[in-house]
Amino acid sequence: MSEAKEFTEMSETKGLIGMSESKELVGVDSNIDMNVDTNGIQQPRNYEDITRYLEEQADTRLEIDWELHSKLFAPNGMSFREMLTAVVDENVQAYMIELQYPHLIQEERMTPQDAARVLIYSARNLLPAEKVRRAINRGALLSKKPKVERQFKAESEGRRHRAELEQAIRHRQTLVPVSFGIYAIDALIPGGITAGEVLHIVGGEGGLKTSLLLHLLCHYVERDGKALFFSLDMTPETIELRRLMRILNCGRERATDYIGNDANEYRQAKLILEEQDKNLSVMGGPLNLNKMNEAILMSGADVVAIDYVTLVEGFKTELETAREVTHAIRRWRKAWGITFILLSQMSRESKRDAVQGGGGGHGIGGSSLEQLVDYEVELMRDTPLTEGEHPRLIATLRKNRTGPSGISFEIFPCFPSLSFMGRAEHVEQGRKRKPLFSEYLER
Repeated sequence: MSEAKEFTEMSETKGLIGMSESKELVGVDSNIDMNVDTNGIQQPRNYEDITRYLEEQADTRLEIDWELHSKLFAPNGMSFREMLTAVVDENVQAYMIELQYPHLIQEERMTPQDAARVLIYSARNLLPAEKVRRAINRGALLSKKPKVERQFKAESEGRRHRAELEQAIRHRQTLVPVSFGIYAIDALIPGGITAGEVLHIVGGEGGLKTSLLLHLLCHYVERDGKALFFSLDMTPETIELRRLMRILNCGRERATDYIGNDANEYRQAKLILEEQDKNLSVMGGPLNLNKMNEAILMSGADVVAIDYVTLVEGFKTELETAREVTHAIRRWRKAWGITFILLSQMSRESKRDAVQGGGGGHGIGGSSLEQLVDYEVELMRDTPLTEGEHPRLIATLRKNRTGPSGISFEIFPCFPSLSFMGRAEHVEQGRKRKPLFSEYLER
């Protein structure tokens, strides 16, 4: 009997996680797809250290904090399945599952159903289904135990924080930072946008947000970075045409003519696109958070872009969508150290505020997005200085955790290709906002 069939039959009779010692169930859906592709998993590293450490823990049966495990595995960038693969002993593998189950529920805020699915996927073809079920059973019991607050000495806590800082910096040094390719803006963000940080690009409709994002992503993958682009606003075909226009430096009409006639210019551009495709993946909608989670895991990307946030499916309102996507991004960047680039439409209030000389810059989604992001760029179209010219495009760095903010530049898109030059000119807002309060009053 195959493992998948055995597990399915067992689920029907006992429930997916039927307790061996009691009749209690943890409420996990038994209808779980066991046919998951596990190809393409990188070989794990440090076999001996991992095996020795986990065997010691399994022998003593300590209920340890999962952070101890993550300290061992995270520097190697290993997934949970890679951790299981690195250990030959089935008892040790089962113990790892037992510890991971409450961690997924308590720390990663997963439902029992989702936590079980993750562990079943990770253990597939490595452990018998019965052992997986029993390990999740024991983990379910652990998840119901109250957490015990531990007392740490300040000195040991300081060492731990420094070790985590050193680890994070070493990880960042292995990655290509995200930059705009526009010198004046990049100079305000020394070192670029690095692992685990979030860039937010916000603007009105037709504000060239997607064009600037494509400029960023192409600039990133040309420097050997690996990126995943969730295009929920435009179809992947439209994005492909935009990329082609950028390379050919032409508008939509001429680009479609090149494609229809299979022109030499198009064949040359295809070679460039195919080279970029090695490091850039584009996925269209509709997508929910579960599908996005799977895609991120499969892609191995260091940078993930979402255009735009409130189009993620599965929620009733834009505010709810923004809030739940924010929670998911916090989990993903903590677990995998991914850099995120988010696009949002500017809210109506912010549009009015910007026209009146205010800060603007806040996308639909409220404070949840504002608190998440490390850098925020507002794009605003302004009246041209000379009649008959294209509208000016003003980029304002509204939030900057590593340098000054509130600085505006005119950036220069190339029409009709919608690509960007590296040029930017510092500008100041002509209309100043009036103070809300009077001058000093005499006492």
